[in-house]
Amino acid sequence: MPRNEKSDDLQLIANLIRFLYMRENVFYDGDEGEIVR
Repeated sequence: MPRNEKSDDLQLIANLIRFLYMRENVFYDGDEGEIVR
Protein backbone atom coordinates (compact mmCIF):
# COMPACT_ATOMS: atom_id res chain seq x y z
CA MET A 1 0.00 0.00 0.00
CA PRO A 2 1.35 3.46 -0.81
CA ARG A 3 2.23 5.70 2.11
CA ASN A 4 -0.22 8.41 1.08
CA GLU A 5 -2.57 7.80 3.99
CA LYS A 6 -0.93 10.44 6.20
CA SER A 7 -1.16 13.21 3.62
CA ASP A 8 -4.73 12.17 2.77
CA ASP A 9 -5.68 12.48 6.44
CA LEU A 10 -4.07 15.91 6.62
CA GLN A 11 -5.97 16.96 3.51
CA LEU A 12 -9.26 15.78 5.01
CA ILE A 13 -8.55 17.63 8.25
CA ALA A 14 -7.65 20.80 6.34
CA ASN A 15 -10.86 20.57 4.33
CA LEU A 16 -12.90 20.04 7.50
CA ILE A 17 -11.32 23.04 9.23
CA ARG A 18 -11.88 25.18 6.13
CA PHE A 19 -15.52 24.02 5.94
CA LEU A 20 -16.19 24.81 9.60
CA TYR A 21 -14.45 28.19 9.28
CA MET A 22 -16.49 29.14 6.22
CA ARG A 23 -19.70 27.98 7.89
CA GLU A 24 -19.01 30.09 10.99
CA ASN A 25 -18.35 33.11 8.79
CA VAL A 26 -21.74 32.53 7.16
CA PHE A 27 -23.66 32.09 10.41
CA TYR A 28 -21.96 34.73 12.57
CA ASP A 29 -20.99 38.33 12.04
CA GLY A 30 -17.37 38.55 13.14
CA ASP A 31 -17.54 41.95 14.85
CA GLU A 32 -20.67 41.66 16.95
CA GLY A 33 -21.03 37.88 17.09
CA GLU A 34 -24.67 38.13 16.09
CA ILE A 35 -26.36 35.36 14.13
CA VAL A 36 -26.81 36.54 10.57
CA ARG A 37 -29.17 33.89 9.24
